[in-house]
Amino acid sequence: MKNFCLIAVFILLLAVGCVSVETVTGRDFDSSKVSQIQIGKTTQNEILTMFGEPESRGLISGDIAWRYEYQMTRSAGSLKPEEQQIKPFVAEKTLTITFKDGIVRHYTFFEK
Repeated sequence: MKNFCLIAVFILLLAVGCVSVETVTGRDFDSSKVSQIQIGKTTQNEILTMFGEPESRGLISGDIAWRYEYQMTRSAGSLKPEEQQIKPFVAEKTLTITFKDGIVRHYTFFEK
């Protein structure tokens, strides 16, 4: 029964002639909160409250570094060769924060 459903969906896609694929990497975070970060004041605990657990942790020039990353790509196109491929939509955000003694020392934010 499960295979029948998958085949039915595939046939439906062929009939419609359009395929859409969405790929997500990382975890989305509220970029409006980036403006609340204050160098020399905001603590690691406050960052955890604002953004949750970071995607990765490490060291940059001896300082603790946390990185938040999110990327979502959505592409659609036709299965018919004569029809043009639709350009993919990409949303991307990266926030890197360094801490000295538990306080934000520096941060960078990129959003596309």
